[in-house]
Amino acid sequence: MTKSTEPIMKLNGYSIKDLEYTKEKNRLEKYDSGFQYSPSVGVDFKENKSIVTLKISLKDGSSRFGVKLVIQGQFDISESLSKSGEDAIAEAMFVNGTAILFPYARSVISMITGLDSSSTVLLPTINTTELWENYSDKSKNNGK
Repeated sequence: MTKSTEPIMKLNGYSIKDLEYTKEKNRLEKYDSGFQYSPSVGVDFKENKSIVTLKISLKDGSSRFGVKLVIQGQFDISESLSKSGEDAIAEAMFVNGTAILFPYARSVISMITGLDSSSTVLLPTINTTELWENYSDKSKNNGK
């Protein structure tokens, strides 16, 4: 007999909050070079809901174009995760929520860049566990 496991979170949907694609030199000067991303998490502990916001900025190496995207995912938090405590919820949403949301962001950016040229941009994969470790290390050091 196999034991069924409850998912720790459920994605209810996502929405694009902001999207900018530009080739204008004046705007491109305001972009950081390369690929940048920054997740943030908001949790309603009483309702067992969370919102993960992922901000992405991309400026290609030859400064031909830039893309900025803010995408937000709405999640339900499972009862088992909610019993784990606030720190466990924050970590799970940061790590897993970002990992769940990132492929949608990759798809949006690939679609936008592909519509404008034959050079579709595919964002690299990211290590969300390492991202959390770096984030929590910075938080601990700032708290000293």
